[in-house]
Parts: sequence; structure tokens; C-alpha cells
Amino acid sequence: MSQPIFINSIAYNIGEVLPLREIADLMNRPALIERFEALGVTNTSVFSGSFPELVEPVLKELIAVECATEGIDAVILTSPTNIANSVEQECLLSILGGFGLDRTRFIYISGNECADLSVAIEYAATLLMTKGAENVLVVAVNDYRRFSARYSESLMIVFGDGAAGCLLSSKPGLYRVLGSWHETDWRVSQQRPDPRDQLNALVALAQKVLDRALTKSATDIEHYDAVVCANMNTYFCRFVAGILNLPIEKVFAANVGRIGHISDCDHLINLKSMYKNPAWPLTQGTKVLAVALGSRTVASIALETT
Repeated sequence: MSQPIFINSIAYNIGEVLPLREIADLMNRPALIERFEALGVTNTSVFSGSFPELVEPVLKELIAVECATEGIDAVILTSPTNIANSVEQECLLSILGGFGLDRTRFIYISGNECADLSVAIEYAATLLMTKGAENVLVVAVNDYRRFSARYSESLMIVFGDGAAGCLLSSKPGLYRVLGSWHETDWRVSQQRPDPRDQLNALVALAQKVLDRALTKSATDIEHYDAVVCANMNTYFCRFVAGILNLPIEKVFAANVGRIGHISDCDHLINLKSMYKNPAWPLTQGTKVLAVALGSRTVASIALETT
């Protein structure tokens, strides 16, 4: 990237972190809980407050860093659960209006599942590089309370409640964006007689996207000190490490068991958690690779600590 682009600040808000054994629709399935726990999934986030109470703390923290909403000239919204819901979409716009952002340009990113937020950050970086904006706010909301079940038995994932956001600009901040790339291939999500064929198609797409992102960052994979991915389960973390041909120790997996998977919010939650985690001594110039995989979209962002 010719013009330096930075993630200036990160904020997130999650619900009460509860053991899976206290989740209503899992209580009567001890064998399933044991399968989750064997993969390191022990807790999930359950938010019992209102939708505004989930979103507003994130906006307050991010806007306090910027000090004035007048400086934010684009807002990118993403949510696998809420963007398609017109009632909560209007609620989210109303909340943003309450922060003085009602005349700001709004952009929606959806259809990429757990890769939505990474795609949104890439889009924000493009806006900044092309002078289409000077400060871009990215907000993701995942609210699973209105679903009867918050888990996928086939994928061994438990979905938690949460909201996350970040502010991007050309002003130095937490992370510099070195390069990014995403790609969608609907053929990957098509059912195949042999599930391994579908997995191989996803791996091939992931390798293609990662190669593009690394090329744009002008840094080879062996120079990356940390990887962040979704907090789905420990198998998924090993899967990502295998695609990258990196040791599992380089994958930040501390939140898999601590708070679990909060869909596309995971990247920002992990980036902020890693920054504060003494077990991950991030120094200036530490290179971090964020990898997001949906059923048909793969996104990757190459970062460097400042």
C-alpha cells in the first residue's frame, strides 16, 4: 500500500460469558457438550440486554478516541445475523444517528458470513487509499438471541452475542494495514457427494487469497509472528495453521475457550485481546496475519504493530 493505512482503535462489547452447560438448548445434550469441550469450546457469550445496549458502548469508545463525529465520513456496517433484519437495521441506523452520524455515508457488507468484517476492513482501506474517505468506522453486530439454537452440530460451532468495531484512517494507530485480499467462490459452498471435495475447494480458495494478501504486503509468510482467526474451535485453529504451513503456536487461540465464537467480530476481539495479552509480547513491527473463512468467502488482512 502506497499510503499508510492504520487501524487506530478497536472496541468490542460482549454478553455474560456462560459455560455451555448453562445454555438452555444444550443442557439436555451432555454428549454434544462433551464433543464441544473436547475441541476447546467451553463458554459462549449471552447478552440479555437490549440491542442498543449491545451496540452503544462500542460506538462510545470509538468515537471518544476520534473526539468528534464530524471527522468520520463513512460507516461500514456488517452483521451476518442483523443486516438482513429490517427492524434491527433501522434500530442500528437510529443508534448511529444518535451519535451524530445520521448524515454520514453508510455502506453495508453482507453475504460473506464469518468473513464479513474482514471484507469491510479491506473496503475501508480502499476508501482511504483512493481518497474516498479520511476516517472510516467499521461496525459489526451479532445478536443470536432471536434464534432458537445458537450452535451448529455439523460444524461444531457455538455462536455468541457481541458487537465490535474499529476506526481506520491514515493517522498512526494500533496496527498498520500492509495488504488485504478477499475472494468469493459460490462453487465452494455447493454440496458435493464427498465432503472432502468441498473442504479441498475451500483450502484451494484460502491458499489463493492468502497468496494475494501476502504479495500485496510484500512480506513472506515466515516473517509473520502471529495469526488471528475465528474462535470456532481448536481444530479450526490447527486447520488455519496447516493452510499457512505455520506452527500452531503462532495462532492466537486464547479466546476459543475463554469467550468462544462471535462470528465476524472475532478478528477485532482477538486483535485487541492479543495486544493486551502478556503471553503475546507484541513489539513495534510485529507482523500479524488475520484469516477469515466463510463457507464461500475467504478474506485475509496483513498487519503490522506500530
